[in-house]
Amino acid sequence: MTDSKLINLLKTLSEDEFKQLEKFIGSPFYNKGRDLLPFFKSIKSFYPDFNDKYLSNEFIFGKLFPCKKYNGIRSDNLIRTLSSHLFRISKDFLIHLELEEQTSKKKYFLLNQLRKRKLYKEFDKEYSEISKNFDDSGKGSVGFFIDRYFLTAVHRDCSLNRDDFSSSFEFSLQTGENIAAAALISAFKFEDEKNLAAAYGIPVRDNLLDLILKNLDPINFMSGVNTDHEHFPYLQIFQGIYMMNSHKENTTYYFNLKKLLKKHSSYFGQPENYVLWNTMLTYCGVNKLGSKEAFELQKYMLENGVYKPMNSENFHIVLFRNIVLDSSFIGEYQWLEKFIEKYSAELHEHHRDNMKIFSMAYLSFSRNDFGKSLEYILRIKYNLFLFKLDVKILQLKIYYELGYIEEGLSLVSATLNYLSNTKEVSSLGKEAIGTFAKCVRDLIRIKSEGIVKDEDLYKLKITAEKISYKGLADWLTEKVGQLKRA
Repeated sequence: MTDSKLINLLKTLSEDEFKQLEKFIGSPFYNKGRDLLPFFKSIKSFYPDFNDKYLSNEFIFGKLFPCKKYNGIRSDNLIRTLSSHLFRISKDFLIHLELEEQTSKKKYFLLNQLRKRKLYKEFDKEYSEISKNFDDSGKGSVGFFIDRYFLTAVHRDCSLNRDDFSSSFEFSLQTGENIAAAALISAFKFEDEKNLAAAYGIPVRDNLLDLILKNLDPINFMSGVNTDHEHFPYLQIFQGIYMMNSHKENTTYYFNLKKLLKKHSSYFGQPENYVLWNTMLTYCGVNKLGSKEAFELQKYMLENGVYKPMNSENFHIVLFRNIVLDSSFIGEYQWLEKFIEKYSAELHEHHRDNMKIFSMAYLSFSRNDFGKSLEYILRIKYNLFLFKLDVKILQLKIYYELGYIEEGLSLVSATLNYLSNTKEVSSLGKEAIGTFAKCVRDLIRIKSEGIVKDEDLYKLKITAEKISYKGLADWLTEKVGQLKRA
């Protein structure tokens, strides 16, 4: 019972959702068969973990039928049947939850019902109201244009029902424009999404998106679009993303796009602004524009409230981590300290404490307080922490700075062994971090022997500069420079 499909689903519900589910099950409108409320109440007390030893078919049978004797297979089959029915209605509840969040889809369903029932006066009233108060939280996204496609399509169909051919043609045109905008934006964005595929070594199959771009002439496409057209700013932005990613070596496209995003930020809702600025951060990292440029983007996201897709969501741990690394690397110590204090509470509770300790370790390291940084690292719970390699990298740096030769060499070996066996790190990551660890080993050897040869330092510098992770490459280059000046 504890590992059933039903229990796995119930575990995912929040306390409020669990209470709503009970009401949902008790509603005659939704529960059109068995009365499942007694069964639900029999397992209700085991929420949220559902791992109590008493959670068994025999126990539940006894709760449901106190006057009947548990009869092995026959009783088990009854509990399984009830569990199956409750699982079905629980899935219906998930649909209900999702529909409650999809305002535009609910409006479309209402309009389509009014159209089918020829309630045209009510249709016009509702459509007018929707047009004035259209949910634009996702403004500028592919989903936004698809939602608009459905709304204009239902008006087109209603106009046809009323023999209003002029209106039908206009809304047919708007319907086509909305779906065309969604398709073009998807195609332009795909060039960025291929970066992720490349990072993980995923081959890109033949696809319609590449075919559209191949035959579209995306470079000159915008010259034919009227600047007054309502879709122009959106297409201009996403064409900019395509140009930036298809001409990676030319950073002019990146800086032009950054200006456009700031200029047209009001055209996009918070979720899409979040996605767009993360796209810029990805380019910044892939093209080694450095921590200073990345920090400028991150700071803009924080100052303009687009560091999360929605205010109700947690601060994504990867973005939080990158902000810590970039700000510490460029010496923004006071800023970083305030950032940790202000935003740590927005992290998911499962990561919050570890991430705060990790952040303080980096802050201490950036202030050259290596001993304090090491103290923080030793407090991190590795079994709960996502960024184990980040911790190893920082620890390697600390051991080098403190002159801990044996500890440093031992950690280099452990890191290389981990990289050779893990499947959690991409091939690009393995190569970059593996090379970094070997370079640290060479640094430790040179520093401990006290014999500094220009030839060795030159080779080490050349190797370091080839590392794809700019932060690691820059730190190694700095250490090589210090040895050369010593």
